[in-house]
Amino acid sequence: MGGIGKTKLGIAEKLGLELHEEVESRRASRLFERLRNQKKILVVLDNIWKHLDLETVGIPFGEDHKGCKLLLTARDLSVLLKMGSKDNFLINNLNDEEAWRLFKMMAGDDVENRELKSTATDVARACGGLPIALTTVAKALKSKSLQKWKSSLRELRTPSMGNFEGVSAETYSCIELSFNHLKGEQLKKIFRLCSLMGNRIHTSDLFKYSMGLAMNNFQCMMLFVMSQCQLHAEANMCFW
Repeated sequence: MGGIGKTKLGIAEKLGLELHEEVESRRASRLFERLRNQKKILVVLDNIWKHLDLETVGIPFGEDHKGCKLLLTARDLSVLLKMGSKDNFLINNLNDEEAWRLFKMMAGDDVENRELKSTATDVARACGGLPIALTTVAKALKSKSLQKWKSSLRELRTPSMGNFEGVSAETYSCIELSFNHLKGEQLKKIFRLCSLMGNRIHTSDLFKYSMGLAMNNFQCMMLFVMSQCQLHAEANMCFW
């Protein structure tokens, strides 16, 4: 989920409300009134990473509008508790059977080969039953050699992460593994650029910034032409 401004615009768009005000507080007031005029409404805020001030966004809650119900999802329970969530429901990780089924679907039938299955099973287990981790690692290792699988298993068992709030060690190590398997330094630079620009960056903007960071004009042009196909292909292969 995006920041306060993007969240505000996203809700307004679903309501068919255009927010032309330049001042954020005025936008919030208009959104607040529109939501309060709805007799009953459910607002879903998905994948919240940190505390979100609902009043600043313009979402009425509690005594302000008892007909407005909020459904929040987050990886970290503490985020929901900080926002005053009263009824919290834990979605458990996948069990071993479910995890292996998903992992095999993403990695392909090669994981059933006699010489690979034992290592592949250990790799899947190291993902901790997390769908995002299972998908990321399986796609990154698809069609790789047994040696690659074994070295990747060692990486997953010894994550380099220290303390990263909101991200489990399993998830971090899986993302790190997928990053290490990107083909070429150029794609790794693009991945780093994505991490700096947020999760709603437009592809066209990403290409422009990538061109600006290239070594010379000729390489800029080549990067712009080739990376459109390459980036989408790598995204489908290596990331969720």
